[in-house]
Amino acid sequence: MSHSHRSSRSERHGHRSHASKSSGSFKPSGSYPCRFIFTVTELSYADNATPYYDSLNNQLPPQDFTDFGPRIPGKILRYNNGDVSVAPGFAAVPGRPYYDADNENDWRPSTIGYYTDTILNNEGQVMRLTERTWMPLQSYSTTTMYNCSPFAPCLFKPGDASDPNDPMARDYGDFRMMHFTNEGGVSRASANGGIRKVAGNNPTWVGSLVPDAYNDRKTGQVSTGLGGEFSLLIALMALAQARGHCDRAFTEQKWLNNRWTGRRNPIGWPNDDEEPRGVVVEIAYEKASDNGTMPPGSSWEDIQTVEWSGIAVRES
Repeated sequence: MSHSHRSSRSERHGHRSHASKSSGSFKPSGSYPCRFIFTVTELSYADNATPYYDSLNNQLPPQDFTDFGPRIPGKILRYNNGDVSVAPGFAAVPGRPYYDADNENDWRPSTIGYYTDTILNNEGQVMRLTERTWMPLQSYSTTTMYNCSPFAPCLFKPGDASDPNDPMARDYGDFRMMHFTNEGGVSRASANGGIRKVAGNNPTWVGSLVPDAYNDRKTGQVSTGLGGEFSLLIALMALAQARGHCDRAFTEQKWLNNRWTGRRNPIGWPNDDEEPRGVVVEIAYEKASDNGTMPPGSSWEDIQTVEWSGIAVRES
């Protein structure tokens, strides 16, 4: 199959800049065409991992690749205009093929892909291969997020922090606290946001999805929903589940029609004396059709529009 996307420099680093939108343009994510493939992998600590702490004695995520233990892979899922379902025909392989993170024209492969026995040639003709071949999808974004304790929630870095071959995570530096932007009452989870509190007092998804530490009880603003980078939102949903069961957020349709109906599992978020929890969220572009065209809503611009103009979680 032909590859139909080319990463821009801002896109390659997983967390993208965005233009501000007026509050009147915000719509539920399903109002815009948008679809992509994703998977959540839960991380663990190696038996001999070295624990790291900040100056306030909060345990931090692993700082070295050797501190990561076995991975718990999740199902391959599809987001399609607000609906999430299992995506048959796809698989994920551990580790990422090499790509040049400094080359803005380099095509960044995902760990998600499929096996095929056909391929498009340069003239757009379908050719049959002599054997089934692994074809990776193109990566849209990858994020590692850890919930360490009530005092150190939602620490993230772009890329797969457990993969020594992922230059994006390797070159990013330390984990950082998730922030938000506040536009017309919409809280947008963002790597580049400058606000540590969500918009509005007691949004319906605080406590069940976003930790209470982000609630702004002093504001008189009314929350109109949650949006922002899909990889951060999906990580929040996964970490609200019990250990080893991240997929329940999606297979049990707790996120449906742009509403979050799930409740935080009581043992989902670690206490300050428990081991931090981490996940890797990988989002990939859809597979092209046999003639090389992409499904509606699957372009970089389509996903960006939903992230920065849509509402992924409406107030309920």
